[in-house]
Amino acid sequence: MKACFPIIKSAGITSKIFEHFGAAPHFLLLDTVTGRFEIVANVDRAHAHGTCDPAGALQGLDVDVVVVVGIGDRALHSLLGAGYPVYEAGAPLVQGNLAPLREGALREFCTDKVCTEHGHRHSSDHHCVTQGTAAQL
Repeated sequence: MKACFPIIKSAGITSKIFEHFGAAPHFLLLDTVTGRFEIVANVDRAHAHGTCDPAGALQGLDVDVVVVVGIGDRALHSLLGAGYPVYEAGAPLVQGNLAPLREGALREFCTDKVCTEHGHRHSSDHHCVTQGTAAQL
């Protein structure tokens, strides 16, 4: 499985996951089977609030899932609509999410946790867009 993590700078799998998907400078693309990764620029980073095209930013990158700390409502629905499952990071660093991702223990990202601005406001309610975990992929 190839997972996409938004990051601010590369430190390999010890990279910190950036807090807002659409504004992340880079994506770390990680093959969860081989452990190989690559860093790519977020080509959609410079956008007005609410106008990002995350599915377009990932086009051609062969991504299976996206793991985020924060994401806006439109971006979440754009990714889901393009067929990218979106999961909530359970740890601040990429490496802390690898075993839970492989084991299907990461939760899907829920609409009540979306960012309302590039500053964050998340609730603790879980009203999910779809039901499931990464184990079902």
